[in-house]
Amino acid sequence: MRLAKDNGIKVVLDGQGADELFAGYHQHYISKWDQTLRENGPLCWSRAVSESGKTIKAPFAFLSKQKQNNIFQALLKIILNYLNKNLLISTLLKIQIHLKQM
Repeated sequence: MRLAKDNGIKVVLDGQGADELFAGYHQHYISKWDQTLRENGPLCWSRAVSESGKTIKAPFAFLSKQKQNNIFQALLKIILNYLNKNLLISTLLKIQIHLKQM
């Protein structure tokens, strides 16, 4: 990169940034670990998570936190859907009562 800059080159296609595609960011590890568990079982999964300690500090804690966030988001979605349905039912009942009064 320094050589390109020193020679006035503005754009370089060199493959930097490929880490986004190949699990360079921590959130990408989750899907890779899930795939490892499905395809190879818990022993390989545990090994894969442990080996990620080279790039992720406390990988099991990271995994636990991410899974908890996923569960929380799923529960929140269920609660919001439930509230929306109840609001809809409540609104329909109010309309029905109002129409009967007319």
